[in-house]
Amino acid sequence: MAKSHAGKLFVTARESQAAVDRFREAAEKFTRKATVSPETAREAMVKEGIYTKAGKLSRHYRD
Repeated sequence: MAKSHAGKLFVTARESQAAVDRFREAAEKFTRKATVSPETAREAMVKEGIYTKAGKLSRHYRD
């Protein structure tokens, strides 16, 4: 469990590793679902704001 001292949050190495493991599992699950086909990959990138519905990079990803 994270501990607090003077408004600062401290996390143990075990908790930190558990968080990393949970993130990796979630990222792998997302990737498996999003890459089933080119269409689902495109839909995922639009949903995440990487591409617009028109297929162009969103303003956040343009030079």
